[in-house]
Amino acid sequence: MQDLEADGCFTKRGIIESDKATIRYFRNIEDSEAANKLEEKLNNRIQDFAISKCSDKIGAFNINAGLKKVTIFKDLDKKRIEEDSKYKVAQKVFFGAVVLFSSLLIITIFGKRK
Repeated sequence: MQDLEADGCFTKRGIIESDKATIRYFRNIEDSEAANKLEEKLNNRIQDFAISKCSDKIGAFNINAGLKKVTIFKDLDKKRIEEDSKYKVAQKVFFGAVVLFSSLLIITIFGKRK
């Protein structure tokens, strides 16, 4: 439901921006009658946009979209950290075993010489 309302607000915002560009065009070609008529429609659309609280709806939609992306990346980052931690633990165990085996080998070699 909220996405449909936000879609309607995005559409309204697009129409408002389009009307503003068209008004600028009419002003550039010095057609002030057409620009004034469209400006009246634009003012009505802006009022409708404000009455519908579209700014709030668009803001909430953008926040929710951002939170969804954050959640996705948070989960991916958590998996990456867990995998990295498992790798680090395995690496430490391996090097610990190598050091232990090397020290036993050195002790054995030097222990037999005496």
